[in-house]
Amino acid sequence: MTEEPLICSFCSKSRKDVTKMIVGAKKTTICNECVKLCVEILEEDIVKARKEKLYAGDKNILNPVAIKEHLPICYRTGCRKDRAQCGSGQSLQKNHTTAHRL
Repeated sequence: MTEEPLICSFCSKSRKDVTKMIVGAKKTTICNECVKLCVEILEEDIVKARKEKLYAGDKNILNPVAIKEHLPICYRTGCRKDRAQCGSGQSLQKNHTTAHRL
């Protein structure tokens, strides 16, 4: 019994033409390139929705507290260490001083 070649259900590229192929139910497949395109489309929709809210006067979209929570810890604390040394992607729960031993 030979295995059928995997072909992306969206762009029709074969498995050997792409880096990754994700197989879903009923042999539905999507390649990494189509996934990337989908992510870009969804991100554009998010940006568009935020712009619409901003233009409609929704001031909560620019909430400084929410913006601060998304920044790496070094930007929030003013840390001057090299990013590789400090691990700037640490969450708010992590104590900044323990992450920055002098």
